[in-house]
Amino acid sequence: MVDAYLAAMEAFDQATADPPNPDHPALAATTVDPVLTEVRNLAASWKGFGQALRYPQSSVHEITPLTVEIDGGTATIETCNVDDGILYEPASGRVLNDKVTTAHDRATMTLVDGTWKLTTRVQVEKWEGVAGCAVASS
Repeated sequence: MVDAYLAAMEAFDQATADPPNPDHPALAATTVDPVLTEVRNLAASWKGFGQALRYPQSSVHEITPLTVEIDGGTATIETCNVDDGILYEPASGRVLNDKVTTAHDRATMTLVDGTWKLTTRVQVEKWEGVAGCAVASS
Protein backbone atom coordinates (compact mmCIF):
# COMPACT_ATOMS: atom_id res chain seq x y z
CA MET A 1 0.00 0.00 0.00
CA VAL A 2 2.89 2.40 0.73
CA ASP A 3 4.33 1.68 -2.72
CA ALA A 4 0.95 2.55 -4.26
CA TYR A 5 0.92 5.88 -2.39
CA LEU A 6 4.45 6.68 -3.56
CA ALA A 7 3.45 5.77 -7.13
CA ALA A 8 0.53 8.23 -6.90
CA MET A 9 2.91 10.96 -5.74
CA GLU A 10 5.24 10.13 -8.65
CA ALA A 11 2.25 10.33 -11.02
CA PHE A 12 1.58 13.85 -9.71
CA ASP A 13 5.19 14.81 -10.48
CA GLN A 14 4.94 13.30 -13.97
CA ALA A 15 1.61 15.00 -14.74
CA THR A 16 2.83 18.45 -13.66
CA ALA A 17 6.32 18.31 -15.24
CA ASP A 18 7.11 20.14 -18.49
CA PRO A 19 4.80 20.02 -20.31
CA PRO A 20 2.00 19.39 -17.82
CA ASN A 21 -0.35 16.62 -18.94
CA PRO A 22 -3.72 16.41 -17.17
CA ASP A 23 -4.37 13.11 -18.98
CA HIS A 24 -1.07 11.45 -18.01
CA PRO A 25 -1.88 7.71 -17.85
CA ALA A 26 -0.13 7.30 -14.48
CA LEU A 27 -2.80 9.48 -12.85
CA ALA A 28 -5.72 7.16 -13.63
CA ALA A 29 -3.55 4.16 -12.77
CA THR A 30 -2.78 5.45 -9.25
CA THR A 31 -5.57 7.84 -8.20
CA VAL A 32 -9.36 8.12 -8.10
CA ASP A 33 -11.69 11.03 -7.40
CA PRO A 34 -11.52 13.44 -5.76
CA VAL A 35 -7.69 13.43 -6.03
CA LEU A 36 -7.77 12.47 -9.72
CA THR A 37 -9.87 15.49 -10.65
CA GLU A 38 -7.85 17.82 -8.37
CA VAL A 39 -4.53 16.84 -9.98
CA ARG A 40 -5.95 16.96 -13.50
CA ASN A 41 -7.31 20.47 -12.84
CA LEU A 42 -3.95 21.63 -11.44
CA ALA A 43 -2.00 20.19 -14.39
CA ALA A 44 -4.45 21.80 -16.86
CA SER A 45 -4.15 25.13 -15.05
CA TRP A 46 -0.35 25.06 -15.05
CA LYS A 47 -0.33 24.04 -18.72
CA GLY A 48 -2.65 26.94 -19.56
CA PHE A 49 -0.43 29.41 -17.70
CA GLY A 50 2.76 28.00 -19.24
CA GLN A 51 4.00 26.66 -15.90
CA ALA A 52 5.48 23.35 -14.79
CA LEU A 53 7.12 21.55 -11.87
CA ARG A 54 10.73 20.45 -11.64
CA TYR A 55 13.11 19.52 -8.85
CA PRO A 56 16.57 21.03 -8.31
CA GLN A 57 19.68 19.01 -9.20
CA SER A 58 20.52 18.26 -5.57
CA SER A 59 16.92 17.81 -4.47
CA VAL A 60 16.05 17.03 -0.86
CA HIS A 61 12.53 15.90 -1.88
CA GLU A 62 11.52 12.97 0.30
CA ILE A 63 8.30 11.25 1.37
CA THR A 64 8.55 9.34 4.64
CA PRO A 65 5.64 7.14 5.77
CA LEU A 66 4.78 7.78 9.45
CA THR A 67 1.76 5.52 10.02
CA VAL A 68 -0.32 3.09 7.97
CA GLU A 69 -3.71 1.71 9.00
CA ILE A 70 -5.59 -0.74 6.79
CA ASP A 71 -9.26 -1.53 7.36
CA GLY A 72 -10.56 -3.82 4.62
CA GLY A 73 -10.54 -1.94 1.32
CA THR A 74 -9.59 1.40 2.84
CA ALA A 75 -6.26 2.52 4.20
CA THR A 76 -5.03 5.68 5.88
CA ILE A 77 -1.42 6.71 5.53
CA GLU A 78 0.28 9.63 7.25
CA THR A 79 3.49 10.90 5.72
CA CYS A 80 6.15 13.52 6.20
CA ASN A 81 6.94 15.24 2.90
CA VAL A 82 9.93 17.44 2.24
CA ASP A 83 9.10 19.38 -0.93
CA ASP A 84 11.67 21.41 -2.85
CA GLY A 85 9.76 21.30 -6.12
CA ILE A 86 10.18 24.40 -8.26
CA LEU A 87 7.21 25.98 -10.03
CA TYR A 88 8.60 27.71 -13.11
CA GLU A 89 7.85 28.92 -16.64
CA PRO A 90 9.67 26.59 -19.06
CA ALA A 91 9.50 29.13 -21.92
CA SER A 92 11.38 31.83 -20.01
CA GLY A 93 13.02 29.80 -17.23
CA ARG A 94 11.54 32.24 -14.69
CA VAL A 95 11.10 30.68 -11.25
CA LEU A 96 7.72 31.41 -9.64
CA ASN A 97 8.16 29.43 -6.41
CA ASP A 98 11.24 27.65 -5.11
CA LYS A 99 10.45 27.54 -1.40
CA VAL A 100 11.36 24.39 0.48
CA THR A 101 8.58 23.20 2.77
CA THR A 102 7.83 20.21 4.96
CA ALA A 103 4.31 18.90 5.43
CA HIS A 104 2.63 16.26 7.56
CA ASP A 105 -0.07 14.81 5.28
CA ARG A 106 -2.88 12.33 5.80
CA ALA A 107 -4.15 10.35 2.82
CA THR A 108 -6.82 7.77 2.16
CA MET A 109 -6.20 4.89 -0.21
CA THR A 110 -9.00 2.75 -1.62
CA LEU A 111 -8.71 -0.76 -3.02
CA VAL A 112 -10.09 -0.62 -6.59
CA ASP A 113 -10.16 -3.90 -8.53
CA GLY A 114 -7.25 -5.22 -6.47
CA THR A 115 -5.12 -2.04 -6.75
CA TRP A 116 -4.62 0.58 -4.03
CA LYS A 117 -5.40 4.07 -5.35
CA LEU A 118 -5.06 7.48 -3.73
CA THR A 119 -8.50 8.89 -2.92
CA THR A 120 -7.96 11.87 -0.59
CA ARG A 121 -4.97 13.80 0.69
CA VAL A 122 -5.02 16.60 3.26
CA GLN A 123 -2.30 18.61 4.90
CA VAL A 124 -2.26 18.23 8.68
CA GLU A 125 0.60 20.65 9.34
CA LYS A 126 3.19 22.58 7.31
CA TRP A 127 6.56 24.18 8.03
CA GLU A 128 9.00 26.34 6.08
CA GLY A 129 12.26 24.60 5.14
CA VAL A 130 13.25 21.09 6.23
CA ALA A 131 11.57 21.14 9.63
CA GLY A 132 8.78 19.71 11.77
CA CYS A 133 8.18 16.01 11.14
CA ALA A 134 11.30 15.81 8.94
CA VAL A 135 13.45 16.75 11.91
CA ALA A 136 11.46 14.65 14.37
CA SER A 137 11.57 11.53 12.15
CA SER A 138 15.24 11.72 11.16
